[in-house]
Amino acid sequence: MRIAITGHMDIERCHAITQKNNHKYNPIAFLKTYNEIEYYLKQWCIENKVQFSDLELISGMARGVDEVFAKIATNNGLKLIISVPKSIEYHKNKVVKDTPTIKIQAIDYNTILTYDNIEVHEVTENFNKGGYGYFIARNQSMVDLSDYVLSYKRYDSTGTNDCIDRAKLQNKYYGNI
Repeated sequence: MRIAITGHMDIERCHAITQKNNHKYNPIAFLKTYNEIEYYLKQWCIENKVQFSDLELISGMARGVDEVFAKIATNNGLKLIISVPKSIEYHKNKVVKDTPTIKIQAIDYNTILTYDNIEVHEVTENFNKGGYGYFIARNQSMVDLSDYVLSYKRYDSTGTNDCIDRAKLQNKYYGNI
């Protein structure tokens, strides 16, 4: 069973904690987000009579919820599928145009890439002949690869909304954690 997630980069904001340095996580925000998502997945498995160990988790490898999802996969020995815009190198080194010190990618990207049960999808701008930009193409790829899409949405977010809408179009959106 393949499950993708969409959610926020600023997980600190999800828990009313001010983000002071986006090159590291506030440990309380990270742990709360991790525990909420992992608990939800385990409950979902019980309700749907699926073995937790059979899950394959799909991450877009952004900072925040995507990285938490990847960590849940690696910490539990689950298959991890990552879908990244353009290429690993492009995504790992992407900076915000007007603020190059802001980190938008997974903080522990390199460690996650060494995981032995990982499948990498580098998504081109023209993925599925959609003519999307790289990050929207990544969202479409994650939906296409998944059986279900979950969200971890606590405030309005264009990218999260886009992925939810795409999942709904394919009847794959399962709900918000």
